[in-house]
Formats: sequence, structure tokens, C-alpha cells
Amino acid sequence: EKELIKLLNILSKRDMEVLRLRFLQKTTQEEVGKIYKVTRERVRQLEDRALKKIRSVIYQLLKKK
Repeated sequence: EKELIKLLNILSKRDMEVLRLRFLQKTTQEEVGKIYKVTRERVRQLEDRALKKIRSVIYQLLKKK
């Protein structure tokens, strides 16, 4: 449970929202870009950054066990 809280705390609200829109609501990068008034490429960068943060925390957690 602590690990889940840590995982959520590393993401900004925008990061979490982008991932929610992309993966839970199946919104395209272009559609997310229109919501945030950024390009599709910027959405891809935000998505990539958020996923790298998540992978990093998961890697650290697995390394401890």
C-alpha cells in the first residue's frame, strides 16, 4: 500500500490525467492535446515522462525484494 501511494505521489496531476485519458478513456494523443492546448507531440512527451517515472518506482520496488 505504501508503494502505491509513493507511485501516485511521483506523478503530477497533469501526468495522471494524461495517463487516465490515454489508457482508461482511450483518448487519442491529438484529443488530449486539444484539451490541454498542446501538440500531439507534447502529449507523447508527457505520456512518456509519466510512464518512465512509474517504471522507475516499480524497478526500485522490485529491486528491494
